[in-house]
Amino acid sequence: MRRKHIPLSVAWELTLSCNMRCMHCGSSAGDTRVHELNTDEALDLCMQLQELHAKYINLTGGEALLRHDWYDISKEIKDQGMEVSVLSNGLILSEIIISHLRSVGVYAIAVSLDGGTAQTHDAIRGVPGSFEKCLRGLDALKKEDLPATVITTVHKGNLQELPLIRDLIVGRTKAWQIQIAVPIGRFPKEYILSKEEFYAVALFIAAMKKRYSVKELAVMGA
Repeated sequence: MRRKHIPLSVAWELTLSCNMRCMHCGSSAGDTRVHELNTDEALDLCMQLQELHAKYINLTGGEALLRHDWYDISKEIKDQGMEVSVLSNGLILSEIIISHLRSVGVYAIAVSLDGGTAQTHDAIRGVPGSFEKCLRGLDALKKEDLPATVITTVHKGNLQELPLIRDLIVGRTKAWQIQIAVPIGRFPKEYILSKEEFYAVALFIAAMKKRYSVKELAVMGA
């Protein structure tokens, strides 16, 4: 008997357009693809995902929020009975966008924070001032009681700043996903973690899981 496979969780790269040039970007995002789905095609895909019995749809990029129709797509996902989350670099988290996120009813909004200092984060992200905008975005999401998650991509350039990042986000968010940078896209191979450094990250994650309850700060490794 053939087993039926259901795409329970789907990562949808909504656009390759991006307002950052992150050194670890696996998609080498920046410019819009020539043949990205138009609005009607994207809405039709929402219905197809529902027919496949998908449950969680994560909108990513590039920067998903740069698409003019991200709200319409998000609303269609919800109207089709699925849950929607958004991954953002935090650069354009304005009051209007946050209001729309609340209106849609996202189950999570993930924001990337890759340094414990402005110097490190801005260098990795390629945009001066992005560190402060990211933190302001997290504060705004907390003020509106929206479920924010911080994602940190670890490599040799920011490994030592994990404790600084932790101190910044405790009280700002309830979840922290720590993931390892992999050598695809723009990521320079000389920044790949050694086996010892990889192990150090694993020990750090384990220590954080012991230090904080899930309600205080849910720490996840990826």
